[in-house]
Amino acid sequence: MKDVHLMRLMNFANFLTIFRIILSPILCLFLLSKTPILNVLCLLTFLIAFFTDFLDGFFARHRNKTTELGKFLDPVADKILTFLTMICLVKINFLSIWVVIFLLIRDFLMAALRLILAQNHIVCSANIYGKVKTLIQFFAIFLIILLNFKILNISENIHKILLNFSSFSIWLSVVISILSFFVYIFENKSEIKKVLKN
Repeated sequence: MKDVHLMRLMNFANFLTIFRIILSPILCLFLLSKTPILNVLCLLTFLIAFFTDFLDGFFARHRNKTTELGKFLDPVADKILTFLTMICLVKINFLSIWVVIFLLIRDFLMAALRLILAQNHIVCSANIYGKVKTLIQFFAIFLIILLNFKILNISENIHKILLNFSSFSIWLSVVISILSFFVYIFENKSEIKKVLKN
C-alpha cells in the first residue's frame, strides 16, 4: 500500500513537470500580447510554473525516491520555461539578448560535457550553484515582467530602483551559471582526465 502511494506521488511529480512544459508556450503568448489583462495572466502563469517546479521537486524527493523520467524531464522543463520566457523578453525589449547568448553557450557546453561523460559511463551530480542560479533567474524574470508591464502601482523612483535590481539579478544568474560550469569541471576533474586520456 505504501509503495502504491509513493508511486502516485512520483507520477504526480512527473505530471507537474509536464504541466510546466505545457505552460511555457502559453506564457509566451501572454508575454507577446499587448492586452493588459493578459499581462496579469502572464505573471500569474509564470508564478504557477515556478510553483510547479517547487512542488514536483518536493514530491519527487519524497522518501528520496525519483524516477528516471523525472530526472530527465525536470531540467528540460526548467530550460524550456526559462529560455522561452527570456527569448520573449528579448523580443519585447525587456531583456538584453546577451543574457540569453551567455546562458545558451554555458548550457550547450555543460550538456556536451555531461554527454561525453555519460558515454564513458561516468555520472557526475550537479552542484548547488545550478539550483541557486535557477532561483535567481525565476526571481529576476518575475520582477522584469512585473515592472515592465507596470502591474504594480508604485512611484517612479521605486520602479527605477527595482528595475535596476532585476537587471542586476538576471546578470548575477549569468555569472553564477558560468561559475557553476567551472565548479562542475573542478569537482569532476579526475573523471574528465580519464575521458581525455582515452
